[in-house]
Amino acid sequence: MLQPPRRFLTEEEMKAIPAEERAAVIAEWSSFNARLRIEAQRQEAARSSYRGSRGRGRGGRGYHPYAPAQRFSHRSVTFHPPNHPPSPSLADVAPPSPSGKDTNKQIEQTEQEEANKSTLPCAAFTATGVCKKGPRCPYVHDPEKTAICKRFLYKDNCVYGNTCPLSHEPSPHRSPTCTHFLERRCTKQNCRYAHINVNPAAPVCEAFARRGYCEKGSACAERHAFECPDFSNTGLCEVKHCPFPHIAHAGRLRKAAASHSSSEVGSPDSGQKFLEETGDNVEEMVNANSSGNIDKGVEDSSTGLSQQADFVPFGA
Repeated sequence: MLQPPRRFLTEEEMKAIPAEERAAVIAEWSSFNARLRIEAQRQEAARSSYRGSRGRGRGGRGYHPYAPAQRFSHRSVTFHPPNHPPSPSLADVAPPSPSGKDTNKQIEQTEQEEANKSTLPCAAFTATGVCKKGPRCPYVHDPEKTAICKRFLYKDNCVYGNTCPLSHEPSPHRSPTCTHFLERRCTKQNCRYAHINVNPAAPVCEAFARRGYCEKGSACAERHAFECPDFSNTGLCEVKHCPFPHIAHAGRLRKAAASHSSSEVGSPDSGQKFLEETGDNVEEMVNANSSGNIDKGVEDSSTGLSQQADFVPFGA
């Protein structure tokens, strides 16, 4: 509470005092009145703020004990949103489970697909290490039964290393017969060609010639060579754009002409059947059997020199 500066003077007392003192008294009381007004305004503002903070509570303006609660919203969040249909449950949106009949049908279809798969090796995968048909191929894909890499066979060096799809492990199943061994003059240690005693005049093994792999291995009585079996054994190949080398050998051609029969080692239709099995992999077959990929040379197992892929020794 503000205290007055001095005792209140009457009009007669004001006239009796000197002019300077009268001016000082007037200034003191004017300042006191101004402070009183400021204090009154502050108190009024405080009372208004307290009344406004009570909102719609008891004693507030517009209060009603049974009035509905006020809805408040904060930007996009509404505490009392309008009524919406309930969100679908997981059971409503989940696809219906297949019935027993559908399940049995799927099982039968899978079993039928497995039954339709052949036990024969895939010609394209065995010869090239790649099959574009993938799981749709009805034949067997065995990575342990692939042809030998010709870069490794001829040059003992393959730029692809462990990533090469073909095999880098020589064996009687995938290595061609060493002709120098048959002539008893192979002096190369660790020769990558197969040292197997086989008749030099024997026909070319069709499985090895076409796929580069023979299941019989060392027990096979036919020659393992990278030649067209139809042309080598019968002197005739009816396959258009045959991917295998056609090597003309006078002795074999005379033998084929004398027999006048191709039924002994197969028929020309076998080559066409092989191309049908390979399907989209014919290009890989051509590249695998092309001498251009290996610098047009075959390493001589006795001298280490290079000779052409179609080279035929005079004593063969």
